Amino acid sequence: MKKITILMLQLLVIVSPIVYLLIIWNRLPVSVPIHFDSNSIADKFGTKAELLAIIAFIGVVTFAASGFILNIEKIDPKRKYDAPGNLLIKSSWTLAIFLTLINFLALRLSVQYQSEATHSGGKFIFLLVSMFFVALGNLMNNIKPNYFIGIRTPWTLESEEVWRKTHHIGSKIWFFGGCLLFILLLFIPQVWASKVFITFIMIISLTPIAYSYLIFRKKHYSNMNSGTNKS
Repeated sequence: MKKITILMLQLLVIVSPIVYLLIIWNRLPVSVPIHFDSNSIADKFGTKAELLAIIAFIGVVTFAASGFILNIEKIDPKRKYDAPGNLLIKSSWTLAIFLTLINFLALRLSVQYQSEATHSGGKFIFLLVSMFFVALGNLMNNIKPNYFIGIRTPWTLESEEVWRKTHHIGSKIWFFGGCLLFILLLFIPQVWASKVFITFIMIISLTPIAYSYLIFRKKHYSNMNSGTNKS
């Protein structure tokens, strides 16, 4: 499938929250919530036009990011991607669907702010992010070295071996960590959801970075010792 076809299909998905907002436009009050805290409590209100602008902005960012991923072979100096293969296509779709769902959830929080359903809105977003990490974990083991997507640290970019090992362990950490976080969020109270979510995300995000440094240092010292022994 051609890239332009993929992007047009994704565009239909990306604009769906905007279409939904326009459909219910006349049913919305003049002032609507446009920002929420971690407990799904509105802390800023604005006009319907401001809400539309926010939803549209997220849509534009989503479309641009998806197009960037599909065309990464044209701008990546490492030239590891000669064509938009299945991995890049899956990655672009994963991002497009994830950000569109985030857009829908944000819209839902604003539209149904006075209903009881809003109280669990923040947890829904946390659940969605945890599944996003599961999806990324399923994809990232096969990502080739590049400067734009993946776990890009000074150590993974310096060594293809470090890149490969980091993404191998990182894919497992993100997949199983995301699954565990999803399960925990289903059972813990809303008041604890943000604390558990932030703690988990920090752990599964920072662990592969620390691992990349450790194996790079181990590789570096091993090479130094080999050079010393030869001399």
